[in-house]
Parts: sequence; C-alpha cells; structure tokens
Amino acid sequence: MSYAIYPSLKGRPVVITGGGSGIGAEMVGAFARQGARVHFIDVSESDARQVQGALAAEGLHACFRQCDLRDLDAVGTVFAGIVDDAGPIEVLVNNAGNDDRHQVDAVTPCYWDDRIAVNLRHQFFCAQLVAASMRTIGRGVILNMGSASWHVAVPNLSVYMTAKAVLKGSRADWRATWVAMAYGSTASCLAPCGPPARRNSGRHLRAKRSCSRANAFLSASNRSTWRAWRCSSPRTTQRAAQGASISSMRGTSAHEHDPTCLHMAAERRAWGRAALA
Repeated sequence: MSYAIYPSLKGRPVVITGGGSGIGAEMVGAFARQGARVHFIDVSESDARQVQGALAAEGLHACFRQCDLRDLDAVGTVFAGIVDDAGPIEVLVNNAGNDDRHQVDAVTPCYWDDRIAVNLRHQFFCAQLVAASMRTIGRGVILNMGSASWHVAVPNLSVYMTAKAVLKGSRADWRATWVAMAYGSTASCLAPCGPPARRNSGRHLRAKRSCSRANAFLSASNRSTWRAWRCSSPRTTQRAAQGASISSMRGTSAHEHDPTCLHMAAERRAWGRAALA
C-alpha cells in the first residue's frame, strides 16, 4: 500500500488511542511513515509491542503508552507525560473502542456504563486534555472514529451503536467547542464502513484518510484547503470515482486550483474507484 507524503505532518506530535491493533495500528503506521512523532495508547501491551516491532523493521518508531482508557486519572497522567516528552499535542485520533456483541435483554447497568466508558467517555476527556495543548500553539486536529453500524442497525450491538451515534451527532458541537477553547483547532468524525471482505484493505484507506485530513487542516495557511478536502460525503466520493472535479461537485472557487486541493481530489478519485471496485 503506497501513501502520499504530507510534509506538514513531519515532526508533529500525534496521539492515537487504541493503536495496538486493527484500524488503530494502521493509523500508527500511516502517521509514522509521514515522519510524525507518534504516541499510541493501548490496554494490550502484547499487541502494541507487535506494532512497534513491525514498524522497527521498516526503520520507523512510535512510542507506546499502556493505559486503560476507562481510568480517567491514568489517562490524565499519560497525556501529561506525552506533553512533557513531545511538547503540545497537535493531532489526536480518538480511535479506541470495542464492538462487543450483546443481547438487549442481557444488558445490565454495569455493562452499559462499562461499554459507554470504552466507546464514548474517553473520547471526550482525551479531547479535553489535548485542547489545552492546542490552545498554547493555536492549532490542532481531533479525529473521532465513528461507525456506520448505527445507520444499518447491526444486530446485537445496541450499546456500541448508541455510543457511536452520539459521537457523530455531537460533531458540530465539538467543532464549535474546540475552536472556542483552542482557536485554530478543529474536530471531525470518520465512520468506518464496508462489507467484511473489504475491511482489511479498508483499514489502509481509513489510515490514509486520517493522515490526509490532519494534513489538510494543519498545512492550510487559510481554511480554503480544509473546505476543499471536506468534499467527503458518499455522494461526493462516488462522483469523484466517476471523474467529477471539485468544481463540478462544489462549484467553482479560488481554491480549486490549489496544488494541495488537486492532489487530494486525485486521491479521492482513486479511493472512490477502489470502494466501488
């Protein structure tokens, strides 16, 4: 899998939760290949060490921090340590979660609270911690990993889908809130989806997309590049796969000729074709 190179990500402190396996591990590798200073958090040390070993074989490095994200005191300690080691955090990828299957009639209050703590609560408090860092430098990106499961009502996943629906629904408020708390920062939500047969290859695409979205905001001298990148709805992606240009999707504007925007448009067409293949 090849990756576009985004120079603006080089040297940026990036924190990824749940980076020891699955989509999170792909994101750790994707940001490390961009030259970012990656710190990833996971509860499983064995999985995380495997990720570090695979990256070391490529000559890459990522710093692992073990933490149970349900323990908010421990979370605060970990983030303070990252800031001490790497400086203000510029990118947070809130990825950690667990789609544990369950029967609705078997859900207890304790189980509910635990699943919400695993899939929703830490995302807010991790964002709260990095907002303090972003305020000192006037920029930053918070990417929350959502899910398409609640759109299609996956069986035996009620609590998980509730958490992810809340996360998606609060996106606009998060953007307004984090911009107010740390001017120049933004928050967004990515929703992994797709049939199981494509899920492994889809991890690579979502890792690439997270790097592209972070780069688009951090590298923009103004918000025009960011606005251009946000041509990301399923309808827009499908039209891009069919060769439509940014101008035909969003109307002609000054930023459509920006090289960064054109590069991202080309990537989006490639991703769209892959998704429709």
